[in-house]
Amino acid sequence: MIDNGGGSILNISSMAAQYGIPQVIAYTAAKTAVEGMTRALTVEWAPKGIRVNAIAPGFIYSKMSAKALDNDPERKQKVFSRTPMGRMGNPEEVASAALFLVSDAASYITGVVLPVDGGNSIGF
Repeated sequence: MIDNGGGSILNISSMAAQYGIPQVIAYTAAKTAVEGMTRALTVEWAPKGIRVNAIAPGFIYSKMSAKALDNDPERKQKVFSRTPMGRMGNPEEVASAALFLVSDAASYITGVVLPVDGGNSIGF
């Protein structure tokens, strides 16, 4: 990227890094590290023309979310009750956010962690 005059790196975090979620401690720790790495790389590489951002998906329809929620109605209800949009996201919505952050439309955006979570991360 340096040889080409710049570029864009997009890391994948999770809303788990934003606040504690029971039963996924190792996952939360790993995603929190991704966010720290995003910020550190931003400071180091922005002067070289490389943008570094991350997206933090919330509850998105996937095998992982189905495993976590489908057998736990109480947890599933809690997820929906604290998500202002009242639904889970679709993989395509995460992809759209990713496409934006790596595109020229985001040419002056670096060092952000963009929640893609239907408002879940703002709390109640």
